[in-house]
Amino acid sequence: MTQDAHGHGGHGNGHSHDKPEIVKQLEEADELIKRITGNYFHVHSHAHSAAIEQLANEGILERDEQGFIKFDKLDEKEAQEKLHEYMMGHFDTFMKNHLKDMWGGLSKQWKEFYRQTLLGVTENNLKQLIDAHGKDYNVEQHKDAHKKALNTIVNQHQSIKMGMVKGEHAKDVLEKYLKVDKEHLGSIDYDILGNDAQMQELMYAHANGHVNDKYIKQQVWYKKDGHDAHAHAGHGHGGH
Repeated sequence: MTQDAHGHGGHGNGHSHDKPEIVKQLEEADELIKRITGNYFHVHSHAHSAAIEQLANEGILERDEQGFIKFDKLDEKEAQEKLHEYMMGHFDTFMKNHLKDMWGGLSKQWKEFYRQTLLGVTENNLKQLIDAHGKDYNVEQHKDAHKKALNTIVNQHQSIKMGMVKGEHAKDVLEKYLKVDKEHLGSIDYDILGNDAQMQELMYAHANGHVNDKYIKQQVWYKKDGHDAHAHAGHGHGGH
C-alpha cells in the first residue's frame, strides 16, 4: 500500500507524497484488526491445549493406555478451577507480551477490559464456559465458543474506525484510502458526499466489501453524466 501511495506521489504535486492524517489512522486501524484476527485463534487454542497438557502432567487429568488425555475429570470442580487458572495464565502472558510494562500497572478492571477487547475473554466468561461444558470443553469447543466474541471484537473496532471519518475527509478517503479509480474521481459530487452521514454509509459498505465500480456508480453523489459532460466540453473547445 505504501509503495502504491509513494508511486502516485511521484506523479502528482509535492504534498500528495505524504499521506493525509485520516488515511494513516485508517490504515493503522486496519493493521490492528488484522493482527487481532491473525492471532486470535492461535492464542485461544494454545491457551487451552497448553493448560490441558499441564493438567495431565500434574495427574489432574488422566491419560489412556495410548497416551491420549481423557477429559472426564473436567466435570469435577478441582479440574475446572485448575483449567481456568492455567488458561488465564496463558492469556495474561499474551497480554503482557502485547502491552509490555503497561500490563503490570493495570488494575483488575482494566486488565479485564483489555482481555475482552483483544481476546474476547474475561475471567468470568471463561469460568462460565468451563463450568457449562465440563468434559466436553475441548479445543474445538473452546474455539467455537469464541467465534462470536471475535466477530464482536472486529465489529467494535470497525465502528471505531468508521467513527473517525467525517464528511470533510471525503476526497482523501476516496483517493488515498479506498483508492477509487481516477476515472470515477472526476464524477463525484463532494457537496453531497461531503457530509458525515454519507461518509459513514460509504465506510460501512467498505467494511462489508461492497465498494466496487458498480456500487460507486449507483450512489447519489456520483454524477452519471459528469465524465461525458467534461469530455464533451473538452471536444467543443478543442474543435473550435
